[in-house]
Amino acid sequence: MVGTHSTAPRGSSPLRIASSCLSRASTVSRPQVDGKFLRVNGERFWVKGVTYGTFLPNTDSELLPERETVRRDMERMRAAGVNTIHTYTAPPAWFLDLAAEHDLMVVAGVFWEGRQCLFADREVLRKIEEGVVAEVRAMAAHPALLMVCLGNEIPPLVARWHGKARIERLLRRLRNRVKEIDPDLLVTYANYPPTEFLDLSFLDVIGFNVYLECESEFRAYLDRLQMLAGDRPLLLTELGLDSRRNGQEKQAEVLGWQLRAAWEKGLIGATVYAWTDEWAVAGVPVEDWDFGLVDRERHPKLALDSVTDYYRRSRYELRERDWPEVSVVCCAYNAAATLDETLASLARLNYPDYEVIVIDDGSRDATAEIAARYPCRLIRTANGGLSRARNLGINAARGEIVAFIDADAAADPDWLYFLVTRLEEQNAAGCGGPNLSPPGDPEPAQRVARAPGNPVHILLDNEAAEHIPGCNMAFCKSALKAVDGFDSVYRVAGDDVDVCWKLLERGETLAFSPVAIVWHHRRQSLRAYLRQQQGYGVAEALLEARYPERYGLLGGACWRGRVYEGPQPALSLWLPWRRDRVYHGPQGTGLFQSVYTPQAPWWLSVAASPEFHGATAALGASALWIGLAGLSFWPAPAVLAAFGMVASAACCLEASLRMCARDELHGFSYWRRVIGVARLHFLQPWARWLGRLKGAWRCRKEHLWPSRFIGTEGTLWAGWERREEWLERLSRLLRDAGMGVTHDSWGRHDLTVRVYPGYVAVLESVVEHQSQIRFRARLRTPLRLRLLEGVLAAAMVGAVVVLPLLPLLVPLAGCFFTLRREKRRLLASLAVLGRKAGELLGMVPIEEELVARRRPEVKALNE
Repeated sequence: MVGTHSTAPRGSSPLRIASSCLSRASTVSRPQVDGKFLRVNGERFWVKGVTYGTFLPNTDSELLPERETVRRDMERMRAAGVNTIHTYTAPPAWFLDLAAEHDLMVVAGVFWEGRQCLFADREVLRKIEEGVVAEVRAMAAHPALLMVCLGNEIPPLVARWHGKARIERLLRRLRNRVKEIDPDLLVTYANYPPTEFLDLSFLDVIGFNVYLECESEFRAYLDRLQMLAGDRPLLLTELGLDSRRNGQEKQAEVLGWQLRAAWEKGLIGATVYAWTDEWAVAGVPVEDWDFGLVDRERHPKLALDSVTDYYRRSRYELRERDWPEVSVVCCAYNAAATLDETLASLARLNYPDYEVIVIDDGSRDATAEIAARYPCRLIRTANGGLSRARNLGINAARGEIVAFIDADAAADPDWLYFLVTRLEEQNAAGCGGPNLSPPGDPEPAQRVARAPGNPVHILLDNEAAEHIPGCNMAFCKSALKAVDGFDSVYRVAGDDVDVCWKLLERGETLAFSPVAIVWHHRRQSLRAYLRQQQGYGVAEALLEARYPERYGLLGGACWRGRVYEGPQPALSLWLPWRRDRVYHGPQGTGLFQSVYTPQAPWWLSVAASPEFHGATAALGASALWIGLAGLSFWPAPAVLAAFGMVASAACCLEASLRMCARDELHGFSYWRRVIGVARLHFLQPWARWLGRLKGAWRCRKEHLWPSRFIGTEGTLWAGWERREEWLERLSRLLRDAGMGVTHDSWGRHDLTVRVYPGYVAVLESVVEHQSQIRFRARLRTPLRLRLLEGVLAAAMVGAVVVLPLLPLLVPLAGCFFTLRREKRRLLASLAVLGRKAGELLGMVPIEEELVARRRPEVKALNE
């Protein structure tokens, strides 16, 4: 919806105009990105905009109305609460001056012909670049300029003709040229669903034109766009409805819920298409579209009242019922270095009804003194661990929603608004948000922020989560009480994973808001980072003891959802034929053309595991030992060891390059960061592995959850008629854990369960005394796995007998006992899930050790 040419300011040179703009902007704070939001003059800025143009040329040959008409339009815009105008061509200096006079910001479009297949012509690209540079230089640093928009809606067939990479390179180059002229000028591009496959993460703001007339579809697509935008602000550069075809009442209604959805979904704002029905293309007036808030004679339409109602009120004032009270719990242990920043951010929250509770978990520094300076309730207790401190906060909370933040994090001013809004919208038991690393942290923290193992969210789709990190989460207090809160066995980490899994097993929903942001400081030294990862490893071992069905062959958690912000294996180096693919639809006519990434093969994660590193080291030691012994076959293990070293180094280096791809560093500083991050990618699995060993020892030493290992049989109190219901619930739990389940109608067993790498277990059940369901699991090892175990056992014996091969004993034993461990895990999973399926249906396990740990009301029922 743009014209065909633009007109440069007349009567003065671009350099003189830019110089005058810079002098006028010297006392004004430039617009800047603040996480997923914008800040202007030090305050949060929400775009409440309208589009303007293009028009027939005026008397100065500019694609704008006459100046007096523009002045009257701007006066009416301000009266309607509009604060931003989006133009499709570069506005002249007088237009920007007039906008500044009326306290309006401008999203200035720079027009170039993107609807023709000319992107392979270097001369055309050079002219496009020169035109954009001239237009940006003419208006750079003007106080009314909010951002520059590098074009609008390249057609999907044109993008497919040239390929997404060529389009992205051009937009990136234009962005870089704009930054050369004015490094502080924000840059966006008006994309739309048919070309959503374009990766525009290098822009300051992600812009999209969205025209969806169904509210549920519109809200769902905004959720998708937020995930595509990542940590970038998201702006609706166009939305609206044609009143000629739909009527003024329908236009006003649709614009109302579109703007409400944009506020609630955390966009930085929207620009309604358009201010007036008057517009023209290629010098020809368009008479059959009426998207404006006013008609061609500037008479207001019903939609103007609807937009004014949303633009003149804040998002908090739009709510029609009272806000629920929220209790924010901050657990602190020796947190004097960061607690002041945390509590200061909580004091600046915009939410109307909340309290802050600080749990001082036996700190030995000035934590309590710092908390006393802020309006919060301070509860001091002896050191008992993170979970116990969180439970104290829950018991002390007055609010119906309990939110948690770490003592080394700072909350965004609208943090609670987005958590509560999403919690209510999804009718969920809990809600979380992203935790971003502050950009001003020192270099060691920046490297850790790009390393694996940081707290991340795991999503099942654009709205539902499988896990939300403990540094940024909120729950309904009733839901936490229903699962007995946090388990005190998790003293440092793992408590958030445990409570999320307990809620999901009860059939509850966890929501995720991509704009409920906290700024979370990462560890600022290598030692602190490895100590943290070791603590996470201990928590993983404790979680595996309680949830064996959720863990895999190498001891890592098997998530059903996608891990966000964590390092994902890139396939460009390893599998160049398995690159991302774009769904263009039949003949390239798809309305929503998305990128699909193939799943990485399992061996990529194996190459980054400590077991693989250990096997490589053992092969190298074996080659050295054989060579020193004077034997001739030392090259074989040496070649394997060299291959393993190259594979490990390549995995770590490629992950590091990908995580640092958007960093604004060059030369030595950039490669120093890349090498530092690659080193963390190599060391982190070792720290986790050591922590898992410590956690496994703790499980055995303290006899944690003895009811989970009482064998492969179990008995439940239940009527015989509920056996089929119990089997169906058990099948569902097994499938949710990633296991293959089939029902047997011919044999003696009820279920056949298969897991990777091929082990099979069968489950049988029987009803005794009309009230007891007894079940048992038996393992069936396929012949190929028996042969593999035999080969590994023989190889272990050979390594002991032939001394030069002795270093190979460690990796061989690791493989052998990993397979044995997988068999035990399968049987333990069946026993655990069998009892869990019964508990979810209200059945009571009979074992005495379960009775001792049961909730009081269930224990009383059993007695």
